[in-house]
Amino acid sequence: MRPINLTISAFGPYKDTVSVDFDCFRQGLFLISGDTGSGKTSLFDAMTFALYGEASGKDRSVKSFRSHYATSDDKTEVTLKFEHQGKVYIITRSPSYMRLKKSGEGLTQEAASVLLEMPNGHTLSKRNEVDEAILDLLGLTYTQFKHVALLPQGEFKDVLLAKSQERSELFRKIFSTSKYNTLQQDLSTLEQETKFELSIIEKSLESLYHQVSVETQDRTPKTLVEALNTQIEATHKHIEGLDKCINDVKSVEEKAKTALTLAEIEADKRTQLNQKLLEAKQLEAQENTINAWKVLNEKIDIAQKTLGEDALIIRTLKQTLSQNTNTIQQYQKEMLGTQAITQKNKEALESFTQQAPQIQEEILKVDRLKTMVPDLETIQTLTSLMAQGEKKQKDFESVLNQMLLQEKTKKEAIETVREKKETHPKLVALHQENERSLQEMKHAFTRHEHLERMQQSLITLQSKQPLITHVYESIRRLDTTMNQAYRNRLDQFLDQQAGYIARTLKDNEPCPVCGSTHHPHPAHKPDDESVDQQTIDTMMQFSNAVSELRNQTAQSMNNIQKDTQTLINTLNAVSKTIAEPKEVLTQKLEALTLQQQTLTQAINQSSEIIASLPSINQELEVLSQSISQTEHALQAQRIENATYETDLKTLNQRVGDYDIKAVNQEIKMLELKHETYQKDLNQTQTTYDQSKSNLERIDTLSRQLNDTIKKDTQTLDTLEAQFVHSVIHAGFEDLSDYENTMTKAPEYDANKQRIHEFETTRLKVTQAIQSLEQDLKDAKHENLEDLKTLIENTKNQLTQLNNELRTNHSTYDQLKRLYDDILKKQRQYDTQAHHFDMISNLSKTANGRLKGALRVSFELYVQSAYFNKILIYANQRLAAMSDGRYQLFRKEDYDDKRPTVGLDLEVFDAYTGMRRDVSTLSGGEMFKASLAMALGLSDVIQSMSGGIEIDMLFVDEGFGSLDQESLNQAINTLIELSENHRLVGIISHLQELKQQIDQQIIIQKSPTGSKLQQRV
Repeated sequence: MRPINLTISAFGPYKDTVSVDFDCFRQGLFLISGDTGSGKTSLFDAMTFALYGEASGKDRSVKSFRSHYATSDDKTEVTLKFEHQGKVYIITRSPSYMRLKKSGEGLTQEAASVLLEMPNGHTLSKRNEVDEAILDLLGLTYTQFKHVALLPQGEFKDVLLAKSQERSELFRKIFSTSKYNTLQQDLSTLEQETKFELSIIEKSLESLYHQVSVETQDRTPKTLVEALNTQIEATHKHIEGLDKCINDVKSVEEKAKTALTLAEIEADKRTQLNQKLLEAKQLEAQENTINAWKVLNEKIDIAQKTLGEDALIIRTLKQTLSQNTNTIQQYQKEMLGTQAITQKNKEALESFTQQAPQIQEEILKVDRLKTMVPDLETIQTLTSLMAQGEKKQKDFESVLNQMLLQEKTKKEAIETVREKKETHPKLVALHQENERSLQEMKHAFTRHEHLERMQQSLITLQSKQPLITHVYESIRRLDTTMNQAYRNRLDQFLDQQAGYIARTLKDNEPCPVCGSTHHPHPAHKPDDESVDQQTIDTMMQFSNAVSELRNQTAQSMNNIQKDTQTLINTLNAVSKTIAEPKEVLTQKLEALTLQQQTLTQAINQSSEIIASLPSINQELEVLSQSISQTEHALQAQRIENATYETDLKTLNQRVGDYDIKAVNQEIKMLELKHETYQKDLNQTQTTYDQSKSNLERIDTLSRQLNDTIKKDTQTLDTLEAQFVHSVIHAGFEDLSDYENTMTKAPEYDANKQRIHEFETTRLKVTQAIQSLEQDLKDAKHENLEDLKTLIENTKNQLTQLNNELRTNHSTYDQLKRLYDDILKKQRQYDTQAHHFDMISNLSKTANGRLKGALRVSFELYVQSAYFNKILIYANQRLAAMSDGRYQLFRKEDYDDKRPTVGLDLEVFDAYTGMRRDVSTLSGGEMFKASLAMALGLSDVIQSMSGGIEIDMLFVDEGFGSLDQESLNQAINTLIELSENHRLVGIISHLQELKQQIDQQIIIQKSPTGSKLQQRV
């Protein structure tokens, strides 16, 4: 992956859109320079944000990317065009940020967005899709990318100075080793669970043996099982004898029950016959009452059939007269209420007429107020603009004062530079002469150190051979144990699955595995069903991981052997080139080095001051332009504020003391009052008209109904006289006799029903008496009490026998269940104990707790392997940057011949021949070691990511702590990296780097945001 172009807008200190063309830096090193806070690191942030949506450094947040110089019209976004494997991609990303509303007041949320343009023209716009595409494309996570392509300010020292635990956490993120830690934890959990399950089974088995009751003192498991089997057989024989006795007693009981049933039926029929004879006598006593009901029903029939129609007409006419009389009374009440409503509405209409002049006057007032609204709104707008203008004027005055102060400071700095120019050439000439002598001595001294370093490396390699051999043997044994355990559990799992399938097999139906319809030997269900698919998968993953680790360890052992032989051959060749003693060279070198360091410091100080002159002149020129622009802007703002003030005075004189808010409220109140008045007037008029119409309608209906009542009264008198004559003619003594009969008419249906029920009941009773007398003619007489006593005795006997049988069955079931449980639980215990031993050994090995083995966890061992690779790459860089003086080593402490391996780091100093902690390095030495470590980590990440090529590297600051020689060595290392089409960028403000590196990105600060220019 190689960047082609980076475009940013309203990002960090950059207000305007700026673009960096990386294509002009096709090969080699380039420098990014600028003042503190100008936006050098922001270029790294922009690139990392475009790819991953994150900042390049841990101390910066995505929320801070929005430029403080940006206006509401400026959109914050980053566009990165890059090449990967010969194809070009373009990604544009914007963060979420708050900005001023373009209309109105307040802030609004600008949503985050992203767009990835693929080489085939396809685009992705969803964040999760873009993030997945970048991860698939580059093959690196955000954390890995930071350590491969970016060395952020102050962060790449973390890899060097981190403690063992901190470095372990870092490697866990970079190399994704958490899966090994998870495997350790899973095995520990599985070990505890398996141990707990085994203890439960053991306690359960002890409880089962305790339930066995024997008289002997020998309570071994074998004796208890044999005694239990004897008790089961004896109980079974006793149960068979009880079953025979119960069957005999049941036969006697059934015969007695049959005889008792027949005797009870005969006695019941005699009771029924006596009851029916009694019912026949009761029916004879009711016969006179029944005859009276028959006579009454005949009179009711005559009254209803002959006179019923005339009586109905008279009743209907009386009801009509009563209803009409009630209606007349309701009309009178309604008329009184309607008259009162009509009078009330009439008075209300008169009141509205009196209010009309006042309402008309208020309407005219509303028109006058509305003509004032535009002027009042203009006053409000001008007042707001006036306040904003005064604030801008104060801001311009403050900025102008600051720039004038900066201008004075720049002019004083120019005078200081002129003084330094006079003494600088003499210092440079003396420094160059000393440098030539120093380089000659260093080359000779380097050959001595190289020889000693190789001797120390040979000792180190030879000391590692026993340890790596021991580690390989431990892993080989673990691999063998794990493979055997996995095969055993897999066989058990397959047997378990075969047992499940066998339970579903049926004759003449095909087997789901082989297809056969005959199943002569189906598999049996295993006693232990504790193995599941998850256990098999976990063991397979662990087995594969251990096998892979075994292969890696074998490769490491072979590499150490090859490196040892190569180092011996090189030692023999180098020792022949040594001439002058090292002690003499050391004394000369120390004296000349001290003198050269003093000169270097003086030259650096002078160079920095002299080199700053163009920058100061340029900044002074920019500052002068900014002062002029600010003065013009300030004057324009003052004129604009004066215009606002004049317009406000004119408008205030025109409208007086009126306020826009009060005027609008009064207009709204008067318009609402007029609307309410008109609505109430219309409603009152409508109500008055309706009540007047109702009054006329009620009067007409009342007169019509009075005429109808008079006519119906005359008709009723005539009909009643005719009806009395008809009653006497029908056979009734008089009208009173008729009316008395009709009062009993509701009893007609009930009397008729009673008569029918009497006749039906009398017929049924007669038939029942005849049937019962016929059934009892040939009946026998049995003694019921004797039969009941016999049955009761057999029941008691059966109860005793059944109780005894249940007791024996319960005893038999308990003994048999106990016997089966003991055998099953013993098999389960044996299986679980074997399983626990295997899991416990695996857990202790993975967690570094196995006695006699390497005391290191699985994850830490894997991380150590990665760390060793990092140190190999890092030492290659560090040797070049320190003239072979320093080498980095991983600490290995020994205690009772049981090594505890960590990730702590120490440095070997060839000058002293001793190792010491990396924290004892000086600032410059620590920078070189940190840079070497960071580059080594980058190399390992790329090598482990399937050969992913990231043709870019950016280093942020840190070069200021280096002397001239160390700076040259670091630059040479970075130049080597920039070969093979790799792009290497450095952020620094050092003058020496500006002189040594031609390709540059120069960033300049200004009051309106930073600017940049490229120099090729």
